[in-house]
Amino acid sequence: MSRTTESHSQVELKIHCRQLITSDFLSRSNAQVYLLIKDQRTQKWATTSCSTEVILSDANPDFVKIVHVNRPTRQDWRQQELIGQFDYDLGSLMGGQQRRIQGRL
Repeated sequence: MSRTTESHSQVELKIHCRQLITSDFLSRSNAQVYLLIKDQRTQKWATTSCSTEVILSDANPDFVKIVHVNRPTRQDWRQQELIGQFDYDLGSLMGGQQRRIQGRL
């Protein structure tokens, strides 16, 4: 009898945003981050179960929920209003100095 075990790595992402654009007419946008993973073979983006909480009316949100990177699942992020996106290679993050990145949406 053979038994297969899978080893899973998990990465924790702590997310903070600064100077998000205002897309609502009378108030600031409600911020939420969704993590998508790009399949290197098909070059298509896949949704994951990873997302932050919603922070209301804040252009500089500090998200409390830590995003744990796992395997892709089906979560419909397309229902939300997109105010920007940030693409980054996870391998570059893990190999970088201080494991911290900063970019523009």
